[in-house]
Amino acid sequence: MNAQNNLYERIDAYLNGSLSDQDMLTFEADMKADASLNNEVELQKLVHQLILEKGLSDIRKQVGKDLTIKKQFPWGEINFIVLSILFTGLLCYLWVDPFHKDKAVSNIPDVDAVRTIKQTKIVEETKTESPKQKEKDSRASEIPSIHDTIALVTSATPQVQKPVRKDTSTVIMHQTSDPQQNNEKNTKKEDVTIPCPEILFSVHTEASCRNGSTGSVQLLLSGIDGGRPPYKYSIGNEPTSLRTDLPAGAYTVTVKDSRGCISEQQAFVKEKNCTVFKDYSFNPDIESWKFPFTDAENGTLSILDKSGNVVYKTELLNGQPYEWNGRSLNGNILETGSYLYIATFTNGESRQGYIILLH
Repeated sequence: MNAQNNLYERIDAYLNGSLSDQDMLTFEADMKADASLNNEVELQKLVHQLILEKGLSDIRKQVGKDLTIKKQFPWGEINFIVLSILFTGLLCYLWVDPFHKDKAVSNIPDVDAVRTIKQTKIVEETKTESPKQKEKDSRASEIPSIHDTIALVTSATPQVQKPVRKDTSTVIMHQTSDPQQNNEKNTKKEDVTIPCPEILFSVHTEASCRNGSTGSVQLLLSGIDGGRPPYKYSIGNEPTSLRTDLPAGAYTVTVKDSRGCISEQQAFVKEKNCTVFKDYSFNPDIESWKFPFTDAENGTLSILDKSGNVVYKTELLNGQPYEWNGRSLNGNILETGSYLYIATFTNGESRQGYIILLH
């Protein structure tokens, strides 16, 4: 029972993303190797989705209840009371207004006479404007408008721009500031240096066969730590996390975060000896099988039948022997069929394949 509970806890931690990177890789490897575990994870995903949908359904029901209560509020009665108050006030205004109408009309001055008097005063004031008034007007014209004030305050406000220069250790940002903290328009630019954090990552390589291009370099994306995502990466000059069909050699792996901080690492593809497979056929009644080896390839040659029994074996030394006539160690002619040959050399290389005897 405890083992079953532990399994469910691991599945929940995997679905919630609370596993560490190493535990996440181990759990995914277990899922690939165990079909029943993979099916259990898919079932738990479905259960989580059903629980989420159930919660959304309960929220919709509660919202529907709140709207129903809101609709039952007595808005009609409140509207009726407000309209009654407004109607009563209008009746009172119409009843009182006639008693004051005559008095108000008698006090209204002659509009034409007032207009004539005002125009006369304006003409006289224009002719007799004093020097002090002129000086006051000139000073008022020199006061900056509200638009000029807003533009001046805006130009003096500090502004931060996006990074314009970067390297592998720091990020330089230009910041505009007002050194005197006043309304002057002259500003000063200062460089703010933000140190780049260390970005760690892992690389996996596969060796290449000697005289071939079978190696590979892979950046483990789940192992990137540090910096600010999202990341950009490349192997050599190609923007990818995996390169295959590579010969032996050194390759530069680069990771750059969203702020432009860069981390690099050298990956080395080693060289290894690989087994070469090739098949041959001949008729031992009229010919022999010439060994496809050079004189410098010293080692051992073994020929086996379908049951795995060794029917022929010899040492290869400086190109001798150089052929096989299709006979066993006892000198008997072997039957028609396929025979496996295995050649291993002192330099670590090996070759394998089938020899078909045709009578």
